[in-house]
Amino acid sequence: FATTRRRRPSEDVDYYEDEHERERARRRDSQRRRRQEEEELARRLLREFEEEEEKIIDTASATAMEALHVPAVGEAREQDCAVCLDELFDDGGGGGMKKKLRMMPCSHSFHERCIFRWLRLNRRCPTCRFEIAASGTGQRRRRFYRDLQLMQTLVANSPD
Repeated sequence: FATTRRRRPSEDVDYYEDEHERERARRRDSQRRRRQEEEELARRLLREFEEEEEKIIDTASATAMEALHVPAVGEAREQDCAVCLDELFDDGGGGGMKKKLRMMPCSHSFHERCIFRWLRLNRRCPTCRFEIAASGTGQRRRRFYRDLQLMQTLVANSPD
């Protein structure tokens, strides 16, 4: 017959304390792994977003393009369109208009067709880099980027 030894009450307490400590250690390890996974996910999302951000072009809004000033004859300072490098005027001297012009808020003038095509790709003046109002794409992108950084901060500062 096998004899079963009866444990003393102090052994039971030690056993349960050890088991409780092992369970707490498992929970801490699990929380640490989860936090590391969340941080890695946030880093990967941020990296992917930054890669995508480079591909997205911050274009000018259609409203801002249509609001560009149409200069009067003789108002344009430039002789040539900085986009197509063609003359802005018939005689090259600021006389008659060759094509319809648009003037940026920075006072640089361009052929309307040229500057509209340019602003669909880039919202900065091709001559001086002055920025006009952005389309919603850039604003949504900045808001998403801000939210992503907030998420990363929250994950990094989450309690154990």
